[in-house]
Amino acid sequence: MTLVRPRSLVCLAPLAAFAAFAACSGNNTPYYAQNSGPCTYENAQVALVAPAPGATAVPDAFTQVVIATNAVFPSSYDAIVSGNIGGVAQQVAFGALIGTTLPSGSKPPSFSNPIYYASTNPGVTFDARSAISVALNDTSSNCTPGAPIGTFTVQ
Repeated sequence: MTLVRPRSLVCLAPLAAFAAFAACSGNNTPYYAQNSGPCTYENAQVALVAPAPGATAVPDAFTQVVIATNAVFPSSYDAIVSGNIGGVAQQVAFGALIGTTLPSGSKPPSFSNPIYYASTNPGVTFDARSAISVALNDTSSNCTPGAPIGTFTVQ
C-alpha cells in the first residue's frame, strides 16, 4: 500500500482546481459571456413590412412578422420580438425566417429587389397597448439581437 504524503496533496490541489475550472468552459459558458456584438447581416438592408412600422391597432396575438431584405438569410436567422407580457418586458424568439411574399396591404420597402421572410409567433399574446419592437437574431451565433428594425403597437 502506498501512502500519499500531505505535502503531495498540497501540490495536487492547484492542478485539481485548474481541471475543474477547465471543465466549465465550452458549452457550459453562460450565453452573455460569449457575446460577439449585435446580430447583423453584412451589407444587408432590412425593414419590417408587416405589421406596418408605426401601426397602432395590431391585434395583441398577431400571428407573424414579415421582414424585407436585399440579402438571402441563412436558416439560423429568426426574429426577436420585444413587448410586455403580463406587465413585464419580454423578448420572444419567433420562428425561423421563412421565405414568403409581400402580405396584402403592406408597403414594399424603399430598397430594390426585396426578399420577404416571415417569422411566426409561437403563441404569445402581448399586453394591450404594448409597444412592440422587432430585431434580427442569428441562433447559430453568440450575437445579441441588434437595434430594432421596426416598431408597432398592439391594440
